[in-house]
Amino acid sequence: MRRSPSDGGGPEPLAPSWSGVGVLASAAITAALSMALWHSRSLPGVDRWVLQRVAARGDHGLRVAQHVTSALTVLTVVAAVALVACASFGLRRADAAALALLSPVFSVVVERGLKSVVARREPGASAAHFPSGHVAFAAAVVLSVVLIVRAARWRRSRRVGLSLAAGVLALGMMWSRMADTAHVFTDVVAGAALGTTVTLAVALVLDHAHGRHRLRLVARV
Repeated sequence: MRRSPSDGGGPEPLAPSWSGVGVLASAAITAALSMALWHSRSLPGVDRWVLQRVAARGDHGLRVAQHVTSALTVLTVVAAVALVACASFGLRRADAAALALLSPVFSVVVERGLKSVVARREPGASAAHFPSGHVAFAAAVVLSVVLIVRAARWRRSRRVGLSLAAGVLALGMMWSRMADTAHVFTDVVAGAALGTTVTLAVALVLDHAHGRHRLRLVARV
């Protein structure tokens, strides 16, 4: 994979300089929503307003939204697996591979725990649904893509293209989970914030563990 001729030597850290602020901001959003919706059994006004405008209409519209969610879920999982493979065998960076693997897994683990603790339920629902696990997973994969291609020092056009494509995937997942009425607006916002928090935190931990000299996988002949 080609890199810009102006790139210097030495591996780039996974976490950008703003990662600490990003962790604090996204964690604050997740915490604030969690406290506001603690054991809630009603929908805030913003959720009702967005739901009225985004939720699919009729059985046909609902089926389409569900099919979109299924397709995006498969695409996200494929992207996650491909990212681990690319980081391991293409970039030969153990830290990037660990980020691609751990951030989605940890996001789902934390999401499951938060779901049971916050225990938010819509009127008539029997299961907790805050935050959105699909969105948390997608956000972790998308941000991992952005961080890894940045650390790989790929050409700017390629980085921008991949980042935009990944962003569309995340936004599509947020929309589909609201359109198929599985989640409401605050669920998907918290899911995105949670995935962001976990991914940036994992990147910072990996950078700290590896120091300024990043581990690279040794190619086997």
